[in-house]
Amino acid sequence: MSVVDQQCANGSHTQIERTSATGHVREALAEDIPALVSLEEACFNSDRLSRRSFRHLITEGNSVTLIDHTADQARGYITLLFRADVSLARVYSIATAPGWLGKGVASGLLRAAEELALSHNCVAMRLEIRKDNLASQQLFLRHGYAVFSEHAGYYEDGMDALRFEKSLTARLRPELARTTYYRQT
Repeated sequence: MSVVDQQCANGSHTQIERTSATGHVREALAEDIPALVSLEEACFNSDRLSRRSFRHLITEGNSVTLIDHTADQARGYITLLFRADVSLARVYSIATAPGWLGKGVASGLLRAAEELALSHNCVAMRLEIRKDNLASQQLFLRHGYAVFSEHAGYYEDGMDALRFEKSLTARLRPELARTTYYRQT
């Protein structure tokens, strides 16, 4: 695994980057926007992120987009949103190029995103998934996410969304998670 320096919200730096035999995950840059837009067009029929949205998310938003790529193509991406003083990260969007479905791209992106969320002091991640997107639901269930509610008519075409959440606290170092007990007087 190789690493890249990622500046966190609190000013510290975290190393988040993965390399596999077939792909490389790193933080997306403005020059990746055409590839991200192409992924959107290949993966989604509606509710697509625009070039303008990607530019905002990459350059101005309180977010991070990770891209998985080979030397000649983008294989997938995941975008996380963060809020100041909130210990929750939101998976805003995740997509895998059709030719790379079922080959571990989304799993790798999700693992890298969870590491990134932890580096931003987040203890949980949430997202919405179309009720008819069974493959995506299975991916997140396999990674320990659970459905906690449903949102009727969430998507542009009226499709409902299932809301998923995962606690990241099990991945924290136990010695850092301990708290001292003080008896109240």
